[in-house]
Amino acid sequence: MRILVDCGVGVGPYPRYGNLRGELPVAMGLAGIDAGSFDIVFLTHAHPDHAGWTFDEELQRPRFGNARYLLHRRDWEHFGGRETVPPYFRRFIQPLQEAGVLELIDGETEFAPGITAMETPGHTPGHMSLLVQSRGQGLVIAGDVLNSPMFVTEPERPFGSDADIARGVATRVALVDRIEAEGWRVAAEHFPAPGWGDVVRVEGRRWFRAL
Repeated sequence: MRILVDCGVGVGPYPRYGNLRGELPVAMGLAGIDAGSFDIVFLTHAHPDHAGWTFDEELQRPRFGNARYLLHRRDWEHFGGRETVPPYFRRFIQPLQEAGVLELIDGETEFAPGITAMETPGHTPGHMSLLVQSRGQGLVIAGDVLNSPMFVTEPERPFGSDADIARGVATRVALVDRIEAEGWRVAAEHFPAPGWGDVVRVEGRRWFRAL
């Protein structure tokens, strides 16, 4: 089974992100990965910088044509239920449901052996992180719960982009505590390269150590 976690900003340019253009298809091509080879596209949440390549607007079809797309129901209801639905949600998320490939998750869900969607709300109401476990080891792909390695050291620090700041702090503290206690590794899309590593203690303080 091949799983893609989040889809970047999409074609662009996006004024909100300094006219950034996404490079996911280029990166996949360089790695020899075909879009049709994915079985699941796991969306940590429904923000545009994580869902921009979900749907091919030119061809009017899901970009990863053999995959089912997973999103938490609370994010679907939160963004799709607004009086004015955000344009990016109409472009990147709603067409997935219309194409019959969107699966909404409720609660913690193990959707493949050793692969579990964890509820980590705060940044958005339905934000999820992905836990991958095998042979006694684990990796948490934290999405925007950990938007910077700084939050490993100071998980109690408020993050202004969280929809619910207090809940975001509580989620972040609990997640970092659990990652350390379980000895899991951690990755997040907004971390600088290489983007993943360990949680370690140095003179009593927690730090992210890139690997």
